[in-house]
Amino acid sequence: MKRVLIADDNEAIRGLLAIVLGDHGYHVDTVASADAAISHLRGNDVDVLITDMIMPGRNGCDVIREVRERQCDIGIIAMSGGGELYGRPALEVAKETGADVCLEKPFDLFAIPKSVDSAIHFLDRYRSWRDLTIDSAVVS
Repeated sequence: MKRVLIADDNEAIRGLLAIVLGDHGYHVDTVASADAAISHLRGNDVDVLITDMIMPGRNGCDVIREVRERQCDIGIIAMSGGGELYGRPALEVAKETGADVCLEKPFDLFAIPKSVDSAIHFLDRYRSWRDLTIDSAVVS
């Protein structure tokens, strides 16, 4: 079962996403802050991270940066209701920082499983490429 972590300071969004993704067969954990997401990621296996970009304290960009610096094989979905980070649109910054999929709120709640499936598809392709590269290096 694929594991999804949702990081959003809005409890209602966390809950709705967890219900929809749980109904589609994903194991879902939720956290309310960037710091909690980073802590969770350090101690748990996660296939896909869904993070809000603008949260109190550290932001989604900090979470994405942490993931990409430590473990590249996590699919990342960034979401934002608008707003800016570092003087630029938050989702533009998310994409440049390493998000695989960007969603602008409000979004179609039932499109979320498709977005997670896309992130997992990218992740599976990366893992296959990585394993092939490692196997080729061992054979050579």
